[in-house]
Amino acid sequence: MSLVICNECGNKISTKANACPQCGAKTKNKTKTSTKLIAGFFGLAALMSIVGHNLKADSTSKQPVDPVAEVRFQKTVMVAKSVKASLRNPESVVWNNILANDEGSVVCIEYRAQNGFGGMNLEQITYAKGKLQKSATVWNKNCANKMMNNMKNVKYAL
Repeated sequence: MSLVICNECGNKISTKANACPQCGAKTKNKTKTSTKLIAGFFGLAALMSIVGHNLKADSTSKQPVDPVAEVRFQKTVMVAKSVKASLRNPESVVWNNILANDEGSVVCIEYRAQNGFGGMNLEQITYAKGKLQKSATVWNKNCANKMMNNMKNVKYAL
């Protein structure tokens, strides 16, 4: 127990006293060192979390873009948008498979969409040689059992 000076009257009072015995002024409660250390630890952890999250976001946004992959993606999105626009009910489309070759010159799309009677049809469409074709022969020639790039991220761009 130590003595401190009262801020009001200047009398010496105990650090354990709640009020000055002479003037009745309440003493200030001092924060314990352990409480300060714990609060500092949590504050530092919160700061590191915020800074770390921002650094991670900055590092992912500055990744180099592969120009070939970007062209393939853009062509595939263009084909998928034209398929969707040609449907009777464009909002009913469910993309099952979207595949493209390395250059994006061949795009194979398998989807379900609502027909004129309200039922869902499974369709396969191929974009090759600058044309959209629903022919099974063209699908088998260009898409069936071919190693192509899965373009599932195109679904989210539509």
